[in-house]
Amino acid sequence: MTITYPCVLVICSIQSSGNARSALGLDSNVIAATLLLAGGLDALQNVITSLGLPFCFLLVFMTVALFRALRADSRGTA
Repeated sequence: MTITYPCVLVICSIQSSGNARSALGLDSNVIAATLLLAGGLDALQNVITSLGLPFCFLLVFMTVALFRALRADSRGTA
C-alpha cells in the first residue's frame, strides 16, 4: 500500500489529469484490500508476481539491447 501513492502520482502526472488521482488510488487500494480479505497475503503475492513477470522479460530484452548498442558504439559502427 505504501508504494501506491507515488505510482498514482506519476501516472496522473503523465496523463495530466488530477481528477483521476483519487479514483486510481482508491481503486488500487480496494483491489489490494479485497485480495487480502479473500485469500490472504498469499493471494496478493501471487497476483503481484503474475503482474510483474512480463516486466522481467522486458527488462532482460532491454539489457540485451543496451549491451549490443554499447558494443556497436565501442567498435565505431552504428
